[in-house]
Amino acid sequence: MLYGLSITYLPFLLFVMILLPNGSLAFNEKVRCQVFKDAIALCPKDLKSYLTQNFEAAHEGIHFADRNRQWRSSIRPQDGESYYGRVVRDLREGRLDDYNTAHRCGILACFIAETISPGDYYSVHNLIPEKVVYDGFQEVTNVNDGISELVATYRNPYKHNMNKDVNDFLYNAAVNQIVDYWTSAWRAGGKETGPLAARGTKISHKEEVLHFSGGG
Repeated sequence: MLYGLSITYLPFLLFVMILLPNGSLAFNEKVRCQVFKDAIALCPKDLKSYLTQNFEAAHEGIHFADRNRQWRSSIRPQDGESYYGRVVRDLREGRLDDYNTAHRCGILACFIAETISPGDYYSVHNLIPEKVVYDGFQEVTNVNDGISELVATYRNPYKHNMNKDVNDFLYNAAVNQIVDYWTSAWRAGGKETGPLAARGTKISHKEEVLHFSGGG
């Protein structure tokens, strides 16, 4: 028996218990969208220009998980390696004007975000942190090992953590990692990046953030 709870709230409580069996704090659709925009903002000049000019195609890709919810339950982080390879191939073949090239950049970003913070957080709260700090370009030389490291560093230790500070940490990690993977793929595809963003560059969301109320 659940003492102290009005019978009025029991159906809602049971619904939440069924819906959130593991109680995880993870990126939702709105958060992934902002992760994507922040990553573009921190990209080196030429890559940033390409993604900005092909924003709609790439933006469709970042929402791949949201439009394929049945697929999400079976997502394998290592599948991101396949999309990385496809982006590199497209770039090497000069397919900059092909919709699929930019779209695959977006899907690659989706895989990276899902690898770091998988699942959905069912809340009206905006989990976008007050700021993002760029940690500088770190080239991805082995994609398979890189994704395994993302799983070990972020996904496994924090998957079911409900702490807002942890969510902010994972958000920053996702933005930085997406920039690293995009930039590495761009270079591997034979393209010049142009000037890189300075290490320590910040993006502020202070006026957009809705903090947890109560003890969150």
